[in-house]
Amino acid sequence: MTVAFVTNSPAPYRIKQMGLLSDFIGENIDFYYTEPLGDDRKWSVDDALHRYLRQSFYLKGYGWLCLGVNSIVKDSRFLILGGYESPTYLWLAILCLIQRKPYFVLHDGIAPSRLNRASFGIKSWPKKFVVKNACGCWVNGSLSKRLFESLGVNAKNIANQYLVSDLDEGSNESSIAEVVFSFCQGRKVAFYSGRLISRKNVSSLLKAVQKMGDSWRLIIAGHGDSEDELKRDSNDQVLFLGHVEQSDLSFLYKVVDVTVLVSDDEPWGLVIYEAMKNNCPVIVGPDVGCASDLVVDKVNGVVLSGIEVETIQKGLKTSIGLDKDELTKCNSGILSEWNLNSSLKEFGNLLEASNA
Repeated sequence: MTVAFVTNSPAPYRIKQMGLLSDFIGENIDFYYTEPLGDDRKWSVDDALHRYLRQSFYLKGYGWLCLGVNSIVKDSRFLILGGYESPTYLWLAILCLIQRKPYFVLHDGIAPSRLNRASFGIKSWPKKFVVKNACGCWVNGSLSKRLFESLGVNAKNIANQYLVSDLDEGSNESSIAEVVFSFCQGRKVAFYSGRLISRKNVSSLLKAVQKMGDSWRLIIAGHGDSEDELKRDSNDQVLFLGHVEQSDLSFLYKVVDVTVLVSDDEPWGLVIYEAMKNNCPVIVGPDVGCASDLVVDKVNGVVLSGIEVETIQKGLKTSIGLDKDELTKCNSGILSEWNLNSSLKEFGNLLEASNA
């Protein structure tokens, strides 16, 4: 028998995580997805590794229900569900209970503004059903742990996922080095990497940098629905790189002055981990899930009180004054715990306690 991992769509960092977990537990892990990779995510993934489930019908606000999954439950030693809200996860949880198959719930984080309302109301019933019947919950960070406790999960059945990126530490060489250095020309440089969609609030970051004057530049990596609008609003202080390969992304974290994530609804924010790994200062908005676990205000980054243009400007000014030695020391301490070894150990403890 194998282990089945069912989630929404492929991600390179998840493939690496599950590959190491497979070695750690001595079981093959099969990947199943409820939907294809979105057009705004240009990740390179090997389709031979993936099995896309047949979508039965779509429930607005919840996602796809994939009914033909009985054999996955039957043929697996246990399942790992990549969340709790999708109708497919609910259906799999029901099938696991019927067939007496153990399953675990994986959770990547929650935006602070959603924490207090996620466990109330009729919409919370499917979530509670899925998580309370799981053998264990492999959550990510302190806010995620609080969420699952509010959904009725016993603290002993909750382990930290310590979600990390598959990005390596950067070098000073890159295929885009000439373009980047020509653009920067000794100015201070803010950096955004991610999808260009409205909730990421890149428009406010763009305005903030442009208001800082000619001494600042902004580099944007990524694609999305807001891309055309952002380009229309930008001037020569802004460089759009589109999709950036992992090796080039590592380079960028090394050469920019600060990485900024000021979303108005961000469950986690993996780019912040990536920046920290390369000792790049960070700025996070108040609704970024990773802030409470990864960012120490005015030490390794700046935690903003809001995401207005003026507030972001103040954050940019503060970020360039951070002590590099203190920043490096802080990042080293946090990342010594926040890594894949810790992640695997936590899941191992869940697995042992569950007797799955």
